[in-house]
Amino acid sequence: PPGPPRRGGGSHNRALGYTQGMSSYAAVLLLHLAEEDAFWVLATLLDVCGLARLFEDGFPLLHHCYDCWEALLRKRMPRLAAHIDGALGTFLGLDECDYAAMRREADPTRFALPGLYATAWFQTMCVGGAHPAPGDLAPRIMDNLLLDGHLGIVFALALAVLRVEAPAISALHGEALVDALKALPSRVTNDNALFEVAFDMAVSARHIEEREAGGAPESVRASGRRTPT
Repeated sequence: PPGPPRRGGGSHNRALGYTQGMSSYAAVLLLHLAEEDAFWVLATLLDVCGLARLFEDGFPLLHHCYDCWEALLRKRMPRLAAHIDGALGTFLGLDECDYAAMRREADPTRFALPGLYATAWFQTMCVGGAHPAPGDLAPRIMDNLLLDGHLGIVFALALAVLRVEAPAISALHGEALVDALKALPSRVTNDNALFEVAFDMAVSARHIEEREAGGAPESVRASGRRTPT
């Protein structure tokens, strides 16, 4: 079990402590590294790559990821983005389901839309939760995350799977849509083909740092160009 590195990660960053979501990152590291090495890589993810803010009180980086995800989805697949937000807004009983407008107005209700399905993508690197991606994707995701120093690969993979599943997603509403979106990582059947599509998405630090208003969180780091592994 991924006990020592995750507990050690909490001790290393006492202000953060340990939260359950860290276990997915720790588990992947323990499958491939000795415990001490796994601890230091986890510390690098939390401190250098800034992922600690995924788990801090108030979830500042998670909310930033929601905003970036919505912006990327609207840019890359606008019709699908409109369908998802409109259908989820109706499901939640929201009067306003224009995410961009809600963001401009700093309306925190907007986080409920992607929060219905995307939390595990970022907090567990797509390999945790009730609908994890196949285990053989985990080291490849981790490699790219460490190379980039940010979560761009998670955004790119989510966009890639959604592009493949778009026809089915477009026909769904309500709870069926929520369930299908949550299950997207588990729908991956050909990781090589998926990564090719993900790399074509070319999600860079710039996309993750873009804000419609204000600056990016300090913890969202820029790094080198992602390369296939």
